[in-house]
Amino acid sequence: MWPAPNQSMPDRVTDAGGVARRHSNIKAVRSTDAVSLLTTTNPMPQPPFPIHPVSPAIDVVLTDSPFEQGLQQGRGFADRIGAAGDVVKRLEAFDLLRPGWMPRVVFAWLARRKAYRGLREVLPVAAPAQWERLRGIAEGSGVPLDHVCLLNALEPVLSDLTNSVTHGLNAGCSAIAVGADRTTARGPVVAHNFDYLPIIQPFYVLRDERPAEGLRSLVFSVAPLAGVVDGINEAGLAVSYNYAYATDGGEPAVPLSMRLQEMLARCRNVGAAVAFLTSQPRWGGGLLMLADAEGAIVSLELTHRHHAVREGRPNAILTHSNRFCCGPTTEHEIDAEAVYGSNSPAALRSQPVHRSSNRRNARLRELTEAAASLDLPGIATLMSDHGPDNAASADTICMHSSYWHTTATLQLLPAERRMRVAYAPTCAAKYVDFTIE
Repeated sequence: MWPAPNQSMPDRVTDAGGVARRHSNIKAVRSTDAVSLLTTTNPMPQPPFPIHPVSPAIDVVLTDSPFEQGLQQGRGFADRIGAAGDVVKRLEAFDLLRPGWMPRVVFAWLARRKAYRGLREVLPVAAPAQWERLRGIAEGSGVPLDHVCLLNALEPVLSDLTNSVTHGLNAGCSAIAVGADRTTARGPVVAHNFDYLPIIQPFYVLRDERPAEGLRSLVFSVAPLAGVVDGINEAGLAVSYNYAYATDGGEPAVPLSMRLQEMLARCRNVGAAVAFLTSQPRWGGGLLMLADAEGAIVSLELTHRHHAVREGRPNAILTHSNRFCCGPTTEHEIDAEAVYGSNSPAALRSQPVHRSSNRRNARLRELTEAAASLDLPGIATLMSDHGPDNAASADTICMHSSYWHTTATLQLLPAERRMRVAYAPTCAAKYVDFTIE
């Protein structure tokens, strides 16, 4: 859903709410400790893709009503939203779902209409603010609403376009939550490696959301999306989102990323967030790492219809990748022996679907069990791990492979209302700090 690697990146928006330096109550500070993360025992391999040439910044400030927020987002990211639809049609994972006899233009039109019909039937009733936001994004960007709907429902729509659930678009991702008693930071810390296709990296954005009704938040997302990948709000609630392979999908509902945006706008702590997310109809499976300023940490596993919660004490460290760990959710996950089939991208075919998650989970447990206490550089070093043999691959926490890569890394500090972001593999991260003040 994003431009090819050699496509130039549009200039950053400066006229739709302003960038960080124009707002005195958002503090952006570049990290000076990144070099210390590259230890001699964990050197950075040459990345197989260009590292994002632009440092993270607040790309847009969204205010007022949901429609106005969408309008501001659409205007601010018009070039990137416009380019995204063209690139979706060139994604191998998308094209492999097309029947061989069907022209690509017809298949793309059918996918857009399916996404539009699904969201048009659901959002005005179940999440009217999200529907208004999508309408605003479409109007502001000049991109047809059905295109915007496809971009906002890409993963669940692709899963529904075929009987296969191993199409290979869902990404990797590794996350940890460090309890307040296990870190030198002030309060708990959530760290997240966002592993995805490198071609989306130029479309990463940071939004400062200031709704007319609700809590303010800083969120990491992708230009066309109304929803959230990672974020933190003014009350000190933080979330990171890993994709999962749930199999209990059915009729379209509100995409999970949109539910996360709603959660940040209305929930003040982990307890309220879990209650909200588990009570709402949702479309898509995921593993969420949640933490709050009160010190609570939780790993929340969500399928389309089921959920499970792993709570952590202040002296605990929680970890997860893309594999469910609890009975209520593992019962609704792709089979343990599943492999990527012929309708998956060539780089993934015949590989076990869960191999990378299993190996990353094991390595995360090994490293965290051996850690007495972790400061922020120590957490970054852990998340930049290339395995016991120091050989970065699709199976390592800091991922480098022929398909997926760690393309962004974040640290969320809810007690400080602070989010640290780098658009790079964790082993090369130069974090920029953003604080709600």
